[in-house]
Amino acid sequence: MLPLDNPLNDPNSEEAKNINLLNEIFTAIFVMELTIKTIAKGVFKNSLNHIDPYLKSSWNQIDCFVVFVSVSDFLLKYFLGKASAQFSAFKALRALRALRPLRVIRSFPNLKKVVNAFFSSISAISNIIMIGLFILLIFAVIGVSLFKGKFYTCSENGPGVITK
Repeated sequence: MLPLDNPLNDPNSEEAKNINLLNEIFTAIFVMELTIKTIAKGVFKNSLNHIDPYLKSSWNQIDCFVVFVSVSDFLLKYFLGKASAQFSAFKALRALRALRPLRVIRSFPNLKKVVNAFFSSISAISNIIMIGLFILLIFAVIGVSLFKGKFYTCSENGPGVITK
C-alpha cells in the first residue's frame, strides 16, 4: 500500500481512509509480533543459553526500528491531530516505512544469504564504482567544453542550428 500513499491524495477520500486503516492494522500486527518475540527471547539478555536475545541480530534491530517508526507516526497522528503538521521532521520518518519489506527477508534464509552477500560485496566493488564515476566526470567535462551551450537553443532546423 506504500506506493499508493500520495501526499496529493484527498485525506477524506475512501482510498486514503483504507490506506490509513491498513497501516494501522499492519502496525498493530507488527507490534504484537515484536512484543511476543521480545518476551520469548528477552531484549538484551536471556537466561537460557541456547537462545540468542532479540536485539543481538542486526535484522531484529532493523525490525525493531521499523516498528518504532510506525508506532511513533501512529502516536503523532492520533495524539497531536492537525498539530502534527508542525513536526515535519517526524513526517519525514514516514519514508522509513519503506523498510518494512526487509522484514520478509528474515523469514527466508536463502534470501537472507543473498542480501547479506550483496551488502558484503558493496565494499569490494567500491573502487570500481569510484573509477567509473571518475571516467564519467572526465567525459562530462569534455562534453561541456565541446558543446559549449550549443543545445541551449532550438530552431526548426534542429538543435544548436542558428538561423539568420
